[in-house]
Amino acid sequence: MRGRSSTITLHRPATLAETYTCLADQQKNWQLLAGGTDLMVQHESGAHTGACWLSLDRLEELATIELHEKEVQIGATVSYLDLQRTLSNVPELWMLREAAQLTGARAIQARGTLGGNIANASPAADSVPALMALDARLLLGSQSGRREVQLSEFYRGYRDTILEPGELIEKIIVPRCPDRFSFYRKVGTRRSQAISKVVMAASWLSDGSSRDFHLAFGSVAPVTLRCPRTEGLLKSAPINNDTIQQACRLLQEEISPIDDIRSTADYRRRVCANLLAACLHMIKDESRS
Repeated sequence: MRGRSSTITLHRPATLAETYTCLADQQKNWQLLAGGTDLMVQHESGAHTGACWLSLDRLEELATIELHEKEVQIGATVSYLDLQRTLSNVPELWMLREAAQLTGARAIQARGTLGGNIANASPAADSVPALMALDARLLLGSQSGRREVQLSEFYRGYRDTILEPGELIEKIIVPRCPDRFSFYRKVGTRRSQAISKVVMAASWLSDGSSRDFHLAFGSVAPVTLRCPRTEGLLKSAPINNDTIQQACRLLQEEISPIDDIRSTADYRRRVCANLLAACLHMIKDESRS
């Protein structure tokens, strides 16, 4: 069965308050519509049959990027294209800009939204590993108020989030730290316009005695995930060949890839280890220079 657009009721609230009033009506079971790049595909395939859609396209407060001294606040409906343009002036967030450039074709980048990519809860989302490695937070809102959560705590399982009924993502908050270094790689059939086989993002802050290492992977588990055991090792041990080998072994215990149409579990495990090793060898070599 395929979805039929003629069966959809579409409402376009003019304010965030009106949006939350609509969402509070649980009988309607509203489906949020932002860029629609995933929702329209799901609807056309018959995977999504909701009849009441709530468009966020008129909500200006969700479509802005605010550059502050210590953080960047990104509205949930900001497109990948707008993200690329704005972050060209924020070099410490280059890997988030890179992720936006590798997400789909140019037309998808013009329509797709950062908040939609997060809320869609696909483990293959290109932007989420970069955001997790940058320690991003989400501002969630509803008629009853707002709350902040770490992005790394947002997913409960495959296509499952901690969003409560009537709640949506308002902003993505990314800390700014000019002294933080980062590493981002997407492995797929093509550099872009292809769903990832593996995505790795890492960031670290080294002061000569400690290393605040953040590590996130996509497409290797039911959710995009941080790797706390591997991070813990890299925060406490010197980066040498023994540590690199130990970290790669530990990483493969933390991920749980599967065989699917895009790749195999064994390939994903080997690629993850190779990417981590490449990142750590780069850190080791730079520390000598």
